[in-house]
Formats: sequence, C-alpha cells, structure tokens
Amino acid sequence: MFILLTVEALEAAFLSLSRKAAAGVDGIRWMDYAGNMKNNITDLHRRLH
Repeated sequence: MFILLTVEALEAAFLSLSRKAAAGVDGIRWMDYAGNMKNNITDLHRRLH
C-alpha cells in the first residue's frame, strides 16, 4: 500500500484539507505546514517508506 503514497499524492491530500481547520494534536496549523510544504511532504514521504 505504501507504493500509493507518492509525494504527489501526499501533496494533493494536504492541499485538499481545509485551510481554516483547527491545529492538529501537534499544534501545527495548515499555514504553518504550508510555509515549508515541499520539505515537509518530502520528509513525511521519506519517513513512511
């Protein structure tokens, strides 16, 4: 299943989230994550594989 978790798929999933949603349990808001999105998505992808 992890083969389906491409950088592009993770980026699309992130961009589909509501920008106005509350912060997650880690306290990170959408705008915080988006500020460094490419690096964050790439790091997430690396950690998942």
